[in-house]
Amino acid sequence: MPEMVTVTDADFDKVVREDGSDKPVLVYFWADWAGPCRHFTPIVKEIAEGRHDIVVAGAHADDNPKAVEKFEVRGIPTVLLFQGGQRVSGLNGAVPKKEIERLLPQQ
Repeated sequence: MPEMVTVTDADFDKVVREDGSDKPVLVYFWADWAGPCRHFTPIVKEIAEGRHDIVVAGAHADDNPKAVEKFEVRGIPTVLLFQGGQRVSGLNGAVPKKEIERLLPQQ
C-alpha cells in the first residue's frame, strides 16, 4: 500500500512538479509540537494508504520554510492539492476526513 512520502524544500519541486507522474499530489504541512497535527496525521496517513491514484506527501513546517513561504501556509495543519504541478486547492486546520476527500478526484 502507498504510504505518505516525506517532502522537503530541497525536493519539493521534484515531488510535486517534476516527478513525471500525472497523479495529483496532496501535500500535508505539519509540526510535531502542534496538538491538532497529532490528531490529524493519522487521517492523512489513512488517506495515503487508501488511495493509489494520488501521491500524499508530508512536509514538516519548521524544517521547510521555503515551501511554507512560497505557498503562504499560515497555520498548521494545512493540506494543499497539486495537479499537473499547479496548486489547485487546499484546506487549513484539522478538518474531518470527508473534507479532504472532497478535494481529491473521485476514484
